[in-house]
Amino acid sequence: MAIVRIDFTCPQPPGHAEALARIVFILITLHQGRSAALKAGFMAGLARALAAAGLADAADVFINQVDVAPENWLFGLGDG
Repeated sequence: MAIVRIDFTCPQPPGHAEALARIVFILITLHQGRSAALKAGFMAGLARALAAAGLADAADVFINQVDVAPENWLFGLGDG
């Protein structure tokens, strides 16, 4: 899993850096086929679970789910 950190060097309004420091970005790649309602429920539950564990405020969690066709997956040694 790659973790990317971006440092903002442009002038920011007061309090902006503190707000950015609280944001949690999550990218989930999964096989396509799940309904929008199922994905929305999962993402809301994940945000609530992070908040309940004291890891992040639910309002500061941004989740992106990417649906990928099974033929676009490749596992170790080429076994898809």
